Amino acid sequence: MRSLLILAAATAAYMLPQALAIPAFPGAEGFGANAVGGRGGSVYVVTNLNDSGSGSFRDAVSQSKRIVVFAIGGVIKISSRVVIKDHITIAGQTAPGGGITIYGNGVSYSNAHHTITRYVRYRMGKGGDSGKDGIAIADGHDMIFDHVSVSWGRDETFSINGDVSNITISDSIIAQGLETHSCGGLMQTDKGGVSIIRSLYIDNKTRNPKVKGVNEFVNNVVYNWGGGGGYIAGDSDGQSYANIMNNVFISGPSTSARPFTRGNANFHAYVQRNYYDPNKNGVLDGFELGQSTDNYSGVDFQSKRYDYPTVKALLAPARDNVDTLLIGQVKSLGKSGALISDETVSPWSSGGPISGGTAPKDTDGDGMPDDWEIANGLDPKVNDAMQDKNGDGYATISAAGIVSQAIAIPAFPGAEGFGANATGGRGGSVYVVTNLNDSGSGSFRDAVSQPNRIVVFAVGGLIKITDRVVISHHVTIAGQTAPGGGITVYGNGVSYSNAHHTITRYIRYRMGKGGSSGKDAIGIADGHDMIFDHISVSWGRDETFSINGDVSNVTISDTLIGQGLETHSCGGLMQTSGGVSIIRSLYIDHKTRNPKVKGVNEFVNNVVYNWGSGGAYIAGGDSAGQSYANIMNNVFISGPSTTIAPFTRGNTNFHAYVQHNYYDSNQNGVLDGWELSQTIGNYSEVDLQSTRYDYPTVNNLLDPLDAYAKVIAGVGASKSRDNVDTLLIDRVKSLGTSGELISDETASPWNSGGPISGGTVPKDTDGDGMPDDWEIANGLDPNVDDAMGDQNGDGYANIENYINSLV
Repeated sequence: MRSLLILAAATAAYMLPQALAIPAFPGAEGFGANAVGGRGGSVYVVTNLNDSGSGSFRDAVSQSKRIVVFAIGGVIKISSRVVIKDHITIAGQTAPGGGITIYGNGVSYSNAHHTITRYVRYRMGKGGDSGKDGIAIADGHDMIFDHVSVSWGRDETFSINGDVSNITISDSIIAQGLETHSCGGLMQTDKGGVSIIRSLYIDNKTRNPKVKGVNEFVNNVVYNWGGGGGYIAGDSDGQSYANIMNNVFISGPSTSARPFTRGNANFHAYVQRNYYDPNKNGVLDGFELGQSTDNYSGVDFQSKRYDYPTVKALLAPARDNVDTLLIGQVKSLGKSGALISDETVSPWSSGGPISGGTAPKDTDGDGMPDDWEIANGLDPKVNDAMQDKNGDGYATISAAGIVSQAIAIPAFPGAEGFGANATGGRGGSVYVVTNLNDSGSGSFRDAVSQPNRIVVFAVGGLIKITDRVVISHHVTIAGQTAPGGGITVYGNGVSYSNAHHTITRYIRYRMGKGGSSGKDAIGIADGHDMIFDHISVSWGRDETFSINGDVSNVTISDTLIGQGLETHSCGGLMQTSGGVSIIRSLYIDHKTRNPKVKGVNEFVNNVVYNWGSGGAYIAGGDSAGQSYANIMNNVFISGPSTTIAPFTRGNTNFHAYVQHNYYDSNQNGVLDGWELSQTIGNYSEVDLQSTRYDYPTVNNLLDPLDAYAKVIAGVGASKSRDNVDTLLIDRVKSLGTSGELISDETASPWNSGGPISGGTVPKDTDGDGMPDDWEIANGLDPNVDDAMGDQNGDGYANIENYINSLV
């Protein structure tokens, strides 16, 4: 049973469909295919082969949001490890001559995310840091390494460990980890997926690779492994889930072990058509491995392939003399090959020499040669690298064949904060909710149970649920499409745990005393890239809206978070290092945690009203861990239940930039408070910062009292406010004279959230979620399902343009 539960978790968390409209570059595949690299940033041109300083490779990758191109080819000798920042594209294919080799030490992508690395050689060597890898990733997500050559690691050659997700290694060479270790690398991720596609492991004694976690290993060649084995299938601790398909294993002079070793029943693998040639005779005359425990070292065979990203066709890498020699070894088919301990001797010669070549003329320095710009209708004297000349979604520098960059569009026009780039169900299908049933066809529960859906509503009213609803990934919930009084989901909570790329707008989640004990109205434990906008959430039994664990890139905007039920009565935990933005939202009628924050947080233009004895904004709440927050332009108004100042339980581990936070403690029906001065007394002993953290920009930062007016006017599912939200807003407008902490939402005046008008559904002949009148007005055919087209070329699907037009 335990293994089945773990497998279910793996299915939910790791099977990541590639639903974005354009990949990292045309043909990108695997778990990391949707890395965005330097999207929205600037071009950095590497102009010299120096180890550091202006124009160097090290300087180029030291800052985020850069597309790195090369005006020079050759060997860059580095004395210390290079650390790659996040949102970086390294376009080695732009280097003239023989390309670029980084030699002398290793490269770290640890804690990076959204990197694209192509056509570059990383060669560490015996002078590199002892016990370090050629390429190392410890924590991070969304990276693709394509046509990369990496060799001469002192510990591992290419290694992934820890909290890492969504990585692709395609068409790459991983070679000659130095003796005495001589390891290809670990591929061990706690939660994420790694795709290794059409790559070559050669001349590594062991770990070609060693795999734990979620992995696809497809169309690779492994040659001349040593006594430690080829593909090492995990070990006895933890569960692993792998597709191992259509690979070739060829013994070389150093080979003394079978290709698969150290497997066990915790390693669950789908295997097919893996070819093994043990003969070392210069002829490719091996055989396809049968599915036996002996051939695959005792793994737990699966009858069906895991639904991991699809692999397409093989491409050929460019090569220097090292790669050419290695490919020559493979082509010897067992006669040539060696494990090495010193890369400086012939024939390896420290990876050189490499021709520097001649860089093409680039007058404006935008990374695109003048000749190419002129031929494609661009101005070679104007930096137009980030424009989209032909409207294909790639920046012009991509069209030049230099580097592919996806043009960012927000989740919806005006989306802000860490979660602004969630993609929701874009690229999937439309699901129309047609009834108020708890489950079954046409129900809300059924709608959100599968990924890649944009959920619209042909009904308004109250959906009563008995069990918690679990939201899948790549889902858009467009509550603004519901007719009448909109949609309320009532009776239990909603889980977004392990989801990613969700967009939720204009819906009410109201849990209630009949919900699962100890659970939240909205709970997120693990997941990334979500935005909650204009939603109303209330009556949680533990927390009302809570985020914990490995969660990143979440926005809560224009949202009403109200009335967690006694005896707990908590607004919610916001505890993650991955970034949560809370913007123009309302916390009301909670005893405590309005919110309780640990990790990375921005809290901007919010209103907090009638908190109880536990406090409003709890700054960490204990001494464990570091937190980093911007707390700006918020309004705190005491209510009848308030007995304590707004900021509590801070300490020196909570680092905060604060500005223009307004506090009205009078409870006298008049907004006549004051701005809190920047003292540790007002902010509960936090470590005050002089400079604002560089978190996502709030486009329209409001003065506190303007933010108050904005929240009153529009917070929550405000397209059609129900009686609950109307009563809560009236309490805020009482400015201290009205408000209470509650334990029973069924009593008057709350009445379990009802009644709600069902309204009238507009005519939709083709059932694509867009009313006929709107389709005709926008040049679409009401008799054809064209929801996922892009009529106006703005990057949003037609259905998205419709749902966004409603609010």
